[in-house]
Amino acid sequence: TTILGAAPPSGANAVLSVSSLAVGAHPITAVYGGDTNDAPGTSPALTQNVTLVATSAAVASSQNLSTVGQAVTFTATVTPASATGTIQFKDGATNLGAPVPLSGGTAVLPVSSLSLGSHSITAAYSGDTTNAPATSPALTQVVNLVTSSVVVTSSVTPSLFGQSVTLTATVTPGSATGTVQFKDGTTILGAPVPLSGGKANLPATTLAVGVHSITAAYGGDANDTASASSVFTQTVNQAGSSVAVTSSQNASTVGQAVTFTATVTPSSATGTVQFRDATTILGASTIAGGNATLSVSSLVVGAHPITAAYLGDTNDTASTSGVLTQTVNQVTSSVTVTSSQNSSTVGQAVTFTASVAPASATGTVQFRDGTANLGAAVALSGGKAALPVSSLAVGPHSITAAYSGDANDTASTSVALTQNVTQLASSVVVTSSPNPSTFGQAVTFTATVTPTSAGGTVQLRDGAANLGAPATLTGGKAPLTVATLT
Repeated sequence: TTILGAAPPSGANAVLSVSSLAVGAHPITAVYGGDTNDAPGTSPALTQNVTLVATSAAVASSQNLSTVGQAVTFTATVTPASATGTIQFKDGATNLGAPVPLSGGTAVLPVSSLSLGSHSITAAYSGDTTNAPATSPALTQVVNLVTSSVVVTSSVTPSLFGQSVTLTATVTPGSATGTVQFKDGTTILGAPVPLSGGKANLPATTLAVGVHSITAAYGGDANDTASASSVFTQTVNQAGSSVAVTSSQNASTVGQAVTFTATVTPSSATGTVQFRDATTILGASTIAGGNATLSVSSLVVGAHPITAAYLGDTNDTASTSGVLTQTVNQVTSSVTVTSSQNSSTVGQAVTFTASVAPASATGTVQFRDGTANLGAAVALSGGKAALPVSSLAVGPHSITAAYSGDANDTASTSVALTQNVTQLASSVVVTSSPNPSTFGQAVTFTATVTPTSAGGTVQLRDGAANLGAPATLTGGKAPLTVATLT
């Protein structure tokens, strides 16, 4: 019933060109309208079958070969170019995204999610009212592993022995996963380190002093190739050391044992420490636990500039301490004095002995009676000095011993010893010559006094009456001649 159009007859024919028929079977009739001579008429129906236009589709890739994760654009081209509708891109039987509308006969789909391997890519045209559906031949899209690369860096270079150093391997692409194995030459450094954000970090505090050829080997993953870095040179220098010296006793006295302790930093340092008194080497000691000690008892009196020189080791530099002034004082001496006989009698030989502490003291001792020296100074022997004296007068004597001191010991004076000197006990015997005598005869009486050293006089008596004047002793004897005895 739809009028397609009108055409005037030309001769016996009327022609109408039509391109708007939809797909399907159309009952076409020609209706003649008649004229003055001819009646109208309608033709039998002609079934006009209209089919869809045959189409073709082709798919192309912007990058083939590609790598995992790489953006690839697939372009589907449909013939005829006037075709409308959509293209469904497929990887095998799997749809790649949603259908893409055609524009100018093409449809474009960017894809970056293709996995490793070969992919059979097709473009399926949906067709439209005038164009038949069509599917492109398969395009084999090959997706390879991403070619990775790795670079090693260090947080500190050059570093010092024992210093905290972090080795970092940076893997490209940054999306790479897996692990990195660090090596020092052919020596494996620790366990493989997992990547995080394209980086793997390894703390390295055990590297020995020297030059180290550090490499990082990335093991690869499902999407990325394995790779190895070029050599990174990590130089490790000796650690700087320091040393301090202390004394167990300062000030000390001569002969006293003093222990010097050298404390070396770092405490991991090994080797020896040499102790010095100015330029004189006192001795050396091995470090244990960061310390070295040396006991010395040979320092003389005076101020000693003590230093500790650490000689260094494979990992630590040598160093010398500041000066410790060790003051060595004389030993404080003491002296006591004793007597061989107290009390004594006048003229009796008495030996005074001075005992000086310490017994190692040398020098002399001056014995004194009050402020008066008793003889010359006496040399010490074995810590003692002795002086025999027999000249002390009767009475108490304040005896002291004054030690002179020496290079190592101070001078000192004893507490006073009171030496009491008493008179000698005397006896007297009188004899007569002649006895008996006769009246008027001269008789000599002789008084003999013991000790014979006694001086003075002797008074001879007849009963209570004195016989003459006192007689002077000579050689312990006093004679008196008398002729008046009745």
